[in-house]
Amino acid sequence: MGTIRNNIRLPEFGREGDKMTEKVRQYMMEHHMVDKGDRIVLGVSGGVDSVALLLMLSKVQREWDLTLHVVHVHHGIRKEAEQDVKAVRGLCERLEVPCYVFYDDVPELAKQEKMSEEEMGRICRYRHFAEVAQQVNAGTIAVAHHMDDQAETVLFHLIRGSQLAGMRGMLPVSEWKDAQSGSIYKMIRPFLDCRKEELTAYVARKQEAWNEDDTNRENAYSRNRLRNKVLPEMQSINAQAVAHIAQFAKQASEYENFLQSMVNAYIEQNVEQNMQGNYVLDRKQLRQQEAVLIRSVLYRLICMAGEHKKDITTVHVQTVAELLDAQTGKICMLPYGVRAVTSYEKLIIGKCFEKETEQDQGTIQILDLNTLKYGEEQRYILDNGSILSATMLDCWNMTEDDRENLWINIRNSKNNYTKFFGCDTIKSTLYIRKPMENDYLTIDEDGNRKKLRRYFIDAKIPEKQRMDVPVIACDNDILWIVGVRRSEGYRVYANTQYILELRYEGVSDELSY
Repeated sequence: MGTIRNNIRLPEFGREGDKMTEKVRQYMMEHHMVDKGDRIVLGVSGGVDSVALLLMLSKVQREWDLTLHVVHVHHGIRKEAEQDVKAVRGLCERLEVPCYVFYDDVPELAKQEKMSEEEMGRICRYRHFAEVAQQVNAGTIAVAHHMDDQAETVLFHLIRGSQLAGMRGMLPVSEWKDAQSGSIYKMIRPFLDCRKEELTAYVARKQEAWNEDDTNRENAYSRNRLRNKVLPEMQSINAQAVAHIAQFAKQASEYENFLQSMVNAYIEQNVEQNMQGNYVLDRKQLRQQEAVLIRSVLYRLICMAGEHKKDITTVHVQTVAELLDAQTGKICMLPYGVRAVTSYEKLIIGKCFEKETEQDQGTIQILDLNTLKYGEEQRYILDNGSILSATMLDCWNMTEDDRENLWINIRNSKNNYTKFFGCDTIKSTLYIRKPMENDYLTIDEDGNRKKLRRYFIDAKIPEKQRMDVPVIACDNDILWIVGVRRSEGYRVYANTQYILELRYEGVSDELSY
């Protein structure tokens, strides 16, 4: 982790730099990023990307009568961060741009909120962006994301199972709502058409210094692994891989815009809101539509009901889509307290339901491993009122002592209601539900399986109680008959990186077999 001063000796800023400025200027005009007289808040870390952003906007500042305000956040992680503060302040002084520096203890805040330092750092930065924007009456926030960042984002969304909207990656211009104030700001990304190497060359020609955060080279985070391993390998196959991914994102945006116009028309014509504020659809009518429209309508309604888009994945949409052919009374639990319920020929999506709608068909809940934050407990309320808690553990990023204690815990655990599973072998989404007809259990390390119905008989579990036993399933492969038996197919081994800890609470006497 160190500060790198640019000692590269290149010709004075000239024709190549002018071409770069004109390229960005045209891109900003094409996407209507700014209007004359705008006040803009810039996030400047001191890295080459954000330094380039400040230099570039300061160059067009007079032409467009822009007022710039720089925000720099000291995250309390790197020893060299104070050097970053001094460098950013010095550059702002030379350019005569106001600089606002904030100090946050991100590791401590991340620990308190049970999230990664990466995510907490982002939250802190954007919180301060909004704070300064409100203070100076700015309506626009500028960030230095570039084409390489775009490629990483698209791949990351693809891996997580995003909808088509996720394949757009980051947009040149978007809206961002500050959760605390409720204010909405225009978010602009002037560099999405620029490669990182172009920005580095631009800053070098200006003979400016920049700071390099060496944590970007560490592969503990998924983003870094994509940046340092996956993308270089893709570029070894095709040197234009990054540009092609960015072009794909642009095309995906065009398709998505067209699709959303169709979604808007369908919802306006065919979706009603009941007295509780839930969205009501005719199942038969929706089944007759094209599959892409079905998925897009359901995705939109789930997001509208939960008032969030984050963590809504293809898995959630597909599970709700399956309800179009399900029996009445079937329930699917979704993020942000949203439920999808079948009621005769209707599908209802929302948060407010009468108790009578919860019939004997049982609730299907999605345990999406992609939404679990490492070390953070996620809780699910089951039909019987009990609670299932899920925690994702990353062994490779534990201390030696914590890892050893975990192994001891796993090896010696005799608790029927706390189990550990190796996630490296889980290839599909998990469901929390009642047993189904075609379910099976892996009964030994050789992979031998037994029908769940036969297992219940052999285990002498009373027939009346079998359908009330919650199970954790990957398709029809049972990971855990809760409180009864776990699968032998998802054991934790010495080289297992990701471990899923499941804990069942509120167990009644009737469920203690």
